Amino acid sequence: MHAHLRLDGRAQAELLRDIVNRAALRDRGGAGVVVFDLDGTVCDNRPRTARIFRELAEHWTHRAPEAAARLRGAVPTDIVYRIVDSLARIGVTDVELVAEAERYWRERFFFDEYLKHDVEVPGAARFARAVHDAGGTIVYLTGRDLPN
Repeated sequence: MHAHLRLDGRAQAELLRDIVNRAALRDRGGAGVVVFDLDGTVCDNRPRTARIFRELAEHWTHRAPEAAARLRGAVPTDIVYRIVDSLARIGVTDVELVAEAERYWRERFFFDEYLKHDVEVPGAARFARAVHDAGGTIVYLTGRDLPN
């Protein structure tokens, strides 16, 4: 797993204020552009993955009961960026099961019926609104594919 720098609350607030101020760029006659990723930045998709894990658990109930129980117990805080790492965190490490879980997840994750499980990253909408109100242009960039 990779370690990432985490700013404390005060430093985060200062950074976000600076981004809003820089987005305005009113003194230079134009508006700045702020690019947001959707997943993990605006939307917390960990509940979506936890839902998919619980669904997969039903398929594994008889074939892999221990792994199924672990999947059933998965909560959003168990979910990290890579599925293999999320599975390891909850104790599913069998190579074949991990490969199957990754396929199962990929076949569902980007589809509309699962998006309803996403929740707002706390403060994301308020921050995007502040950028907009300051005159900034908001652009959403995502890895989601168009057909799904």
